Amino acid sequence: WAARGMHGFLVFKDTMWVIGGRQYVTGPNKQVRTLNDVWSSTDGKDWSVATINPSWRSRAGHGAVVSLDQSNPPREFMYITGGRHDDGSQSHYLNDVWRSEDGITWTQITAHAGWHGRWLHR
Repeated sequence: WAARGMHGFLVFKDTMWVIGGRQYVTGPNKQVRTLNDVWSSTDGKDWSVATINPSWRSRAGHGAVVSLDQSNPPREFMYITGGRHDDGSQSHYLNDVWRSEDGITWTQITAHAGWHGRWLHR
């Protein structure tokens, strides 16, 4: 995966996950772009892409956690919350919540949580 900062990182089902983040593009037109790819590894050495284009907007500085849902029996999910999306001309602070059981398929829990858009929260 490409070098990045402000990405989500978590351990889910004995696998490490890198989710989204921010990439600094060098050159005459220095830019920052947000990413929405998802990568996984069981050993930290060999990484596989789970998806390069999930349903959610690219973002950095988002929360990433693992939690059980309320089903019976409970199921474990990865969740991402909020963050900041940069589209090249503007930044958008997000307050959406998404979850996944496999890192490939993501389901939106809410487009607008009960809190203001934010980034750099953990």
